[in-house]
Amino acid sequence: MTGAVSYHSGIAAEAAVARFYEQHGHVIAARRWRSAAGEIDLIAR
Repeated sequence: MTGAVSYHSGIAAEAAVARFYEQHGHVIAARRWRSAAGEIDLIAR
């Protein structure tokens, strides 16, 4: 995969996981949260 295809595939996968969590009663608190140590794709409550 090219960089752009990989990027968009990752975004689509994250969106699908977020929908799954929301359908099961979770609230998405943050997406793609970044710090100096790295990135967390989803933070759910």
